[in-house]
Amino acid sequence: MDIVTLAPYATFAILLLALLNFLLNMKDRRNKQEIETRKNFLNHTAWTNEGDINSQDFNFITLRVHDISSYIFNGTIEYHTFEDDHIKNKNLVFYFRKSSGNSIYITVRETNGYQEFGEHKAKLKRINPELFHLNFKSSIFRRKANFDFQLPSELKIHPVDGYKVNDDSNSNHDKKLLTNDIINAISPERNYDKVKELLGIPDKTIEDHSVFEDDDIRKDDKQITSDLYFLKNAYLKVTTLDKVSIYSLTVFGYGSDISLPDIHYIGEISRNESSVAIVDEEMLNGARFASIRTMRDSAAAIQHRIGPPFYKCLTYFVHGYIDDDEDYNSLIGREIIGFCISDGDMSFYIYDYEMR
Repeated sequence: MDIVTLAPYATFAILLLALLNFLLNMKDRRNKQEIETRKNFLNHTAWTNEGDINSQDFNFITLRVHDISSYIFNGTIEYHTFEDDHIKNKNLVFYFRKSSGNSIYITVRETNGYQEFGEHKAKLKRINPELFHLNFKSSIFRRKANFDFQLPSELKIHPVDGYKVNDDSNSNHDKKLLTNDIINAISPERNYDKVKELLGIPDKTIEDHSVFEDDDIRKDDKQITSDLYFLKNAYLKVTTLDKVSIYSLTVFGYGSDISLPDIHYIGEISRNESSVAIVDEEMLNGARFASIRTMRDSAAAIQHRIGPPFYKCLTYFVHGYIDDDEDYNSLIGREIIGFCISDGDMSFYIYDYEMR
């Protein structure tokens, strides 16, 4: 074949190579976008639309990311909405589905603390490293219990201060892992200085109050101080009345299961099909109860006295408050989200605003 005959084939080959090169560059660009988007999003473990001065929406959410080291990460969404001139709190969970370019796709489900139901699709689209557009795609929830609400169609979320993963002040690399050995070493009545010896300087120190209101009336001459530690696998609150001895420990675990210290209790802790600790009927016998309700918190406290040789009080915290006239049996089956072991009948909760 002469040059004239080969020219069209050569031109076609050049165009084909150019097209393949273009497609490979596009794929490489999208892969780089996907990696960068995931990195930007997982660089913070908490996101919110609260404080957005451009938003006309009075409802707000806080999205907390768990298992950031896993490709298939997950987390929780706290949704706060105004209904009938009252603030109502809704709890949801989300699971990673896929990512593509500058977008991350998640599946959102409703939860009442111990059961998940319904399904909603959502997309997180990166605007910049510190701002994502969250879009809830339209679908119908399969409503059960009292979860009857409408999610906003879209909103912009930004990082919550203090939750940057690679921040030296918030880095888990330097934080300790809470174990039962540590819990036993700093149990109530132990020396208060032992806590700093084992765990270092606390992340926060606050004045505190018991979830049981009558306790505060009897103890109003005492200054109650609590130290908060944001550990690798749990939030820990250490409370003292005199800064000499430890009065109580409160533990809220996340990412892994924190078992209770080796103390006598009524019976074994019940667990659901997902191995999550839940309230059973036996746990309610002889207990006293309190509700915890703020703009962001909705929980109930179940307290028992532990007899000899320990003489302590053990309080379980579960999702969802209870009304004064509500049957306490409604607590059966709810997930236990934390516990407080104390030297007396005062008990201390870890509030959402304290974790910030």
